[in-house]
Amino acid sequence: MMVKKVIGSAVLALTLGGLALGTTAFAESSNGKAKGKSSSQSQKSTTKKAKSTAKGGNGAIASELKGLNSAHASANALEHASPNSRVGKNATYATAASVAAEAAGVVEEAEAALAAVQLELNTAIAVTVAAQTELTDAENALSLIDPLVDPVAHEAAFAAVNLAALNLATANDAEAAVQSIYDVADDAFVAATEAYDTAAEAETDALLVATAGAELSPEALAAYREMLGL
Repeated sequence: MMVKKVIGSAVLALTLGGLALGTTAFAESSNGKAKGKSSSQSQKSTTKKAKSTAKGGNGAIASELKGLNSAHASANALEHASPNSRVGKNATYATAASVAAEAAGVVEEAEAALAAVQLELNTAIAVTVAAQTELTDAENALSLIDPLVDPVAHEAAFAAVNLAALNLATANDAEAAVQSIYDVADDAFVAATEAYDTAAEAETDALLVATAGAELSPEALAAYREMLGL
């Protein structure tokens, strides 16, 4: 009888233990589902906020642009618009901006050409300096030889001086030629820079006319230029 009670107690304990484990597992499972649901809801909320922010940003830019949103007009409308109209002012700015961009490209090309000629000029100058050094050394060598003592050596040294002088003259001519090319390239660069400055100023003026004197934020200006295809 005592054995049955002990066995029965043990079975009851195991049963209760199993129920406890089952309850714990259920609680953990339910908690995991709750956490997963909460995380999913959080991600959806973040996505909605991001979309809302993007819409808000675009809306703010459109609000800042105001009448400049007319830049969405077709190319044909821009071309035939009255210069004093909103669309016409957009067209004027677009033209000025294109001219300035083209002028900037010319400056880059002129600068690259000038840099290339500068390298050639540096080389030519180095050759001239070396030729001058060669002539100086030859003259010094000649001065150390007494023609009465060693006429053969003196004659050879004198020939070396003449050759060095000829090399120097050739180097000077070459340097002068490259210098002329450099001067032309430099003038072209200066002219291109001045043309760009004028074009950039015209672009700035056209933008101020289009915006009625208002200064656009970088984001709004980028959007405006994009509408104009710039």
